[in-house]
Amino acid sequence: MRILHVASSFPHDTNDPTAPFMQEMLAAQALRGQEVSIIVPREDSLVEGLRSGVRIIGTPYAPHRRAQVWGYGKSFNHKGGLRPLAVFMTPMAMASLASALRREIRRQDPDVVHLHWVLPQGALSSVIPNSVPVVVSVHGADVRFSRGLMKPFTRKILARADGVIAASSGIINVMTSTLPSSRFRSYVIPHGADDILFGGKDTPSARHSLGLDRDERIIIAVGRLVPKKGFHNLIDAVASMQEVNVRLYIVGDGPARSRLHQQIVDRGADRIRLLGPLTREELATWYQAAEVVAIPSIVTPGDIDSGPVVLMEALAAGKAVVASRVGMALDIITHNLNGLLLDSVTPGELSEALQMALDQSDRLGSEGRALFERVGSWDRVAADLENVYEAAIAHRRATHGSSH
Repeated sequence: MRILHVASSFPHDTNDPTAPFMQEMLAAQALRGQEVSIIVPREDSLVEGLRSGVRIIGTPYAPHRRAQVWGYGKSFNHKGGLRPLAVFMTPMAMASLASALRREIRRQDPDVVHLHWVLPQGALSSVIPNSVPVVVSVHGADVRFSRGLMKPFTRKILARADGVIAASSGIINVMTSTLPSSRFRSYVIPHGADDILFGGKDTPSARHSLGLDRDERIIIAVGRLVPKKGFHNLIDAVASMQEVNVRLYIVGDGPARSRLHQQIVDRGADRIRLLGPLTREELATWYQAAEVVAIPSIVTPGDIDSGPVVLMEALAAGKAVVASRVGMALDIITHNLNGLLLDSVTPGELSEALQMALDQSDRLGSEGRALFERVGSWDRVAADLENVYEAAIAHRRATHGSSH
């Protein structure tokens, strides 16, 4: 099967922490013998060509490096809103992606085109020939842009789509409410994780390599530093915990970093550190060193955490998970069996749950690892995607015919 993806974010190279799930998901497709390509905005640091079996096609859109602010998580300000320059660059970026998409459809004759993020990439469905099946993935941040004035465009995109995918049922429910008939072509496919990378169990060695005290009770959180991740609540929760050996390390970067740093300073919380972005190998070591992984996502106006991918990575590492009932945690975690689920992530309730997870980290981590072994591989994701593509191809043929 020839699969042509289009996205606004993809790791620039093998160590780039930007949207790593995209690289891992497409690489899993390639391992199953699929012919996989992806079109993304070109940036100076993007390594194009063949990577892990995936052909990466960069398309230029910005006349100068300083104008490369579209996609790759750089389009948003610290409050989660769009930066004015990113809005200004949108017509150029979309025109460039559309031109590359038309060219690659003629060149590759793909069996299916997979558009990531319903807006803006979903709008590219309008330039795809009617004979070509289209699948659209909703990743969460795009939900906010699908409402209000953009609702008619969203309905048009969903009507054209032969399949709609999200990592959680919550995202599917929100999106398909825009066009209820699209629910019958909608699929929940939770993210996977790299077992070889994250499945290590040597906590003492990991702590030694990081220079950490073996007696520390380590909690980590991983993600882009934006409001929907709920890290501001997590900082207050850990700052108020009574156990003196508890430490919180937050991995990631983003527009809210300065605000979170100031919050830590204001709380006098020297037990909390922002580590910044890490390579995938460095991140794996931190998972191994931790006892608990906190995922305190919240629903901000129009923005929902679809995954996050960190959930499956934590389960792969065999770590106790404390998560809010947002994203795919609600679909795959059974409360107090293979993780802890919170209805509310107020600092008080979050601190209590974190302490409970620390006290039961071995049991929760073991059950979480067993869950991962059942559902967590990227090969499972790739197989599920193949099923969606086959259904999308059948839908296209049944409703519009095909000379494809």
